[in-house]
Amino acid sequence: MKVFLTGASGLVGTHLVHQLVSKGFDIKALKRQDSVVTQFEGANIEWVEGDLFNIHLLIESMLDCDFVLHSAALVSFNPREKDLMLKTNIEGTKNIVDAALEANIKRLVYVSSVAALGKTDNGDAIDEDTKWTSNDERANYDISKFNAELEVWRGAEEGLEVNVVNPSVILGDGDWDRSSSKLFKFIYNNSKLYTEGLLNFVDVRDVAEQCVFLLDATVCNERFLLCADHIGFKEFYSKVALAFGKPSPTILISTTVLSVWQKIESLRASIFKVSPLITKETIRSLKRPSKYNNIKSVNLLDVRYRSVDDTIAWITQSYFKKYELV
Repeated sequence: MKVFLTGASGLVGTHLVHQLVSKGFDIKALKRQDSVVTQFEGANIEWVEGDLFNIHLLIESMLDCDFVLHSAALVSFNPREKDLMLKTNIEGTKNIVDAALEANIKRLVYVSSVAALGKTDNGDAIDEDTKWTSNDERANYDISKFNAELEVWRGAEEGLEVNVVNPSVILGDGDWDRSSSKLFKFIYNNSKLYTEGLLNFVDVRDVAEQCVFLLDATVCNERFLLCADHIGFKEFYSKVALAFGKPSPTILISTTVLSVWQKIESLRASIFKVSPLITKETIRSLKRPSKYNNIKSVNLLDVRYRSVDDTIAWITQSYFKKYELV
């Protein structure tokens, strides 16, 4: 069986490749011209050079495939990248769905996010059925993932079999200058600092395993919130610092301080045309922490999530080797 994969060079995509190979799938993967794929040397991957906006290329590429695994997305909180992110995440997903329908793909598995789920105001845990409300303050990324999911469910209504996963913050051994992996670099370099709030996390290996399982599982046209647990940032930072051999954090960076930092960051990003290190959405999430209910994935998929200690140990050991840390 052959899988058409998007986002192979990303954190999730890299582990999807490993998981697909281990399960005996053939892989055809989409990559941009500038994508770095040297980490896959030796893997039997048929590469297709292009992007999510070439619908004809997508259809042609899927014709000999059985399944589609769509993990490509742009994650950005930089206002300058808003239009590109909306286009990539929404229009790109629409094109994937349309191509899968045209190519008679058996099933599409889409890697969404908890950002596409609704919010609660009373402290109740969020689950797959929590209703999205447009009057809630939502980041542009949230909006892009919510509308991308609508495209997937539209495909289901038109006869395409789909499954959707909604991971919380994905922790893995990716480039620590990107996405959630930046947490580990921050702790390594600033181990005495910590922030308020809760971290809802899931190991990238758990996400990859469930995505591949859902390609030909009996369950169909369902969404699954993937979240191992939640942990306070101070405890999380302490565990990571200890794994790196650094002192435990003792200095709280309050949301008030972060708000000042955010304004400075916004100005810096505007002047130098770079992505800000911290945004209003970051601060909002710290002030209004959420919790997630993973019972559906545990009961229906029999997921046994990796613990935060296992995840931290694996990631920090990987970074010691990758970045030659001492």
